[in-house]
Amino acid sequence: MNNKKNQNRYFRFVIGFLSMFLIFQLIGNFAFYMKERFDTEDNAKLQKLTYRDHTKEEENFEDEEQYIVIGNSNSLFVEEVITKALDCSKNTYKVCKDFKEITEAIPSTLKAVFVCDSKGDLFKQKAYMKILLNQGTHIVFLQLPDLSVIEENDMYDILGIDDNISFIKQKGIRFVSDFLLGGIQDYEDLICDIAWVKLRATCKTYAYGLNQNTDNDIANEDLPPIVWRNSYSNGQIFVINGPFINQSFGYGIILGILAQMQEDYLYPIVNGLTLVLEDFPYLENVNEQELQRRYNHNALGLQQDILIPSLISISKKYDMKPEFAMISDVDTIKGDRLKKTIQYYIREIKALNGEIGTMINGVPTYGETQIVEWDKAAYFGQYNEKKTIIPVIVDGVEFTDKERLSYYSIMTSLGLITQKIDMSDILYPEGDQDDWVNISAKLETQIHRYRDEFSPIASLNITEMTNHIKNFQMIKPRIHYDDNVIKVQMDQLYGTGYFILRTSKDIGNIVGGKYKVIEENAYLIEADKNEMVIKLVAD
Repeated sequence: MNNKKNQNRYFRFVIGFLSMFLIFQLIGNFAFYMKERFDTEDNAKLQKLTYRDHTKEEENFEDEEQYIVIGNSNSLFVEEVITKALDCSKNTYKVCKDFKEITEAIPSTLKAVFVCDSKGDLFKQKAYMKILLNQGTHIVFLQLPDLSVIEENDMYDILGIDDNISFIKQKGIRFVSDFLLGGIQDYEDLICDIAWVKLRATCKTYAYGLNQNTDNDIANEDLPPIVWRNSYSNGQIFVINGPFINQSFGYGIILGILAQMQEDYLYPIVNGLTLVLEDFPYLENVNEQELQRRYNHNALGLQQDILIPSLISISKKYDMKPEFAMISDVDTIKGDRLKKTIQYYIREIKALNGEIGTMINGVPTYGETQIVEWDKAAYFGQYNEKKTIIPVIVDGVEFTDKERLSYYSIMTSLGLITQKIDMSDILYPEGDQDDWVNISAKLETQIHRYRDEFSPIASLNITEMTNHIKNFQMIKPRIHYDDNVIKVQMDQLYGTGYFILRTSKDIGNIVGGKYKVIEENAYLIEADKNEMVIKLVAD
């Protein structure tokens, strides 16, 4: 009897358990179905809302934005760098708060979105990112956020990350060819913290991190990636792993990315290099005992017998136009003999098409043009009708890796080199590094480097550089790509317009301009007409 009751209880328990299981299964299936349905409906609505008509001619949208910058308050300086880089490359853009705002009305000409968000707040909008990528819009993450944010928002597929290895302090950077001008370069003294991740096969890497154990035989794919591109759907995602955009070399990295977005890429540059020697020629005998010991000359004798002849020789050898900036004007010089000597120097400098400026408040000044350190150049180029700012790219003759990367980056983005040397260091040496024998040798090595690597870039005096910058600021090119033909229309072209063309193709011919080869896959284009047509030859 008791056994029968126990059997009935067991049977009812089993039936009850199975019934509850079936009910929960039905509820779960129904919830999954509704989620899928609503997700599908939401995506369909978004796709319908953001669909852009590709049948319209591109010429009808010349004033629409090609690029959009989005970010938040923690990335204002990065936002400033990217917007200035887009301004310099003459690209149209606007600033939005997030991806959702973009998808509410996507410009028909939109090429890419630049994301300034080091904290990863915008990673929560993955669905909107996919809409843009499906339509062929590229996305550039200017600084990779913490890996925990990437994992939390399941961004591995979009970023092309296969696995997270560790968080390391890398020692140095290696850039591959065809990204920055200058080819493959290692910068072994650039140290920063980055995430060491392993990338998927859909990625291409443009810069790698080095470490203490790196040797020449190690393969690039075994190094931590710093700048890479991932192919996703119909678009591309570019990622910068580390705080590299908030430096002057951010300009070059951005231009390198823009050039990788399309098969052929043409953009305007300044095209100029110049050498500025500040506090020179000097007018007094100073630190006589030390200079007699080093050179067996007083200061004025050193200038006359050694410095001036050496600088004129270097300038002639490398076709440079030396720019001197004196402490005071020639008219203020006391003493007829010294005045005649300085006037002789000036004639020699002018014979090389060089110029003499003055130091005003510690700044080399030539009329209305000032030579200013890059980080102090709040306005690059002409910022009013008269005054022009020229930034210093190379300060002194010691090339740190940071300065070397800035040098290649600014050459890539602006086609500009300005080197400044403070000649007062020679009068008040702090060691052998300030001896003229060492300074002149390093100076000649540097000039030989950029004259050899970038020989098509024009050597200019300050007046010529000022005119190049003004023309660069005013030119408004409209560039159209049609298979292997590039058509350029330019408003406000005065004289010659200068461009860099990045392409793996050969140039067949140019109507309205001419070209010179900078390096493999990079050309200097000179436009002498308001309309120019470049015909390329595919392999």
